[in-house]
Amino acid sequence: MRWMTTFWIGCLSICFFIVAEATARPATSGKAPASRPAPVEKIYVEFSRHLERAINTGNAKFCDKCIDLDALVAKSAAGLKVSAACIKDFRDGVEERFSFAKVMCDFVQKSGKYKLLRIRRINGRVCALFRLAGEDGLNYHDLLLKTDRKGRVKIEDLYVHMSGEWLSRTFRRGLLPLALLDKSGRPRKGISGPDADYIKNIFTIRRMQQLAAVGKFKDALVVYRALPRSVQRRKGILILRVLWATNVGDKELKSAIEAFVKAYPNDPAVDMHVIDLYFMKKQFDRVLKALNRVEKRVGGDPYLHYYRALIYKEKNQSAECKKWARRAIAEEQDMVEPYSLLLSHSLDEKDFKETSRLLTVFETRLGFEIEDLTKIAEYAEFVKSSEYKAWLKLRKKTVKH
Repeated sequence: MRWMTTFWIGCLSICFFIVAEATARPATSGKAPASRPAPVEKIYVEFSRHLERAINTGNAKFCDKCIDLDALVAKSAAGLKVSAACIKDFRDGVEERFSFAKVMCDFVQKSGKYKLLRIRRINGRVCALFRLAGEDGLNYHDLLLKTDRKGRVKIEDLYVHMSGEWLSRTFRRGLLPLALLDKSGRPRKGISGPDADYIKNIFTIRRMQQLAAVGKFKDALVVYRALPRSVQRRKGILILRVLWATNVGDKELKSAIEAFVKAYPNDPAVDMHVIDLYFMKKQFDRVLKALNRVEKRVGGDPYLHYYRALIYKEKNQSAECKKWARRAIAEEQDMVEPYSLLLSHSLDEKDFKETSRLLTVFETRLGFEIEDLTKIAEYAEFVKSSEYKAWLKLRKKTVKH
């Protein structure tokens, strides 16, 4: 059970490669405010549905054109003592090295899905809430929308629930070193506290990031542990540690998540991370409470019912597991994961009538091609049953080959 960090890490990585993150410990005000009902113009709904289709079909060109990168970087740089030339270099570096479309489309192509959940308003502004889910886990995005002078819808900013902050704030941390370093790349005079420690270790941090970029995660974590404590506890660094730990092992991951939660107990991203921690510790009641808080924050999502079903499966509570899986399907009929869970249950319980029904659903409703079940060990008992023979006959009538 993993929560998806791909987009958040991609944003952090580009900031590191262009300059490097430099910021003091953030306040909890970065939390996305609760949404409130309000009429939404048809143009935003149509745009959001078009964006959903584009990402799920790999139309990267359309997706990248949707982001107002100039506005996003300008928002990130607001109030910073950074030259216009440096801001332009940063903006050009982002455009060259980071593609919203590529990250999203690559994830979906691997076996995920980008799903528009709803259009809502945050502080009076229109936001499109999307779910990004697949084998690598789960994340949510609130896309802040606007119309330009030509009436075209653009993405002005993006709230990443896994990071608990707007993308402009992530980019702002990437711009901060430009305000703290002089032209020769040395710390400016008068810098003190955590920023001074960070700047002094900027080249070590870059080396750590470069190691992770080539898959040397253990080596990157060794470098991390050599950093001053004040640098280790920075939010961006801690979340990178969590990412790298997922590639090392559960013990390392537990330690990384615990460190993040301890440093930022009130951060809105905490619940997105503690779910993995509690799941590994088999503290399932705490997982369920965290899921409830996430559900409240996003305003509801049938996919979280599927996660609840997984929890009850781990607790060996079959009835509850099936109840939540069916509820997920009732609210989102094309969601594959709860069907797979129910299919697995039917085989375990030798409820082969249910197995037959679900196999038919997979082929006729969900569009899957069923392999030769006689060659799959998990179906050994099923293929010996009368229900299997009946399913084969029905299949000839209902499925076109």
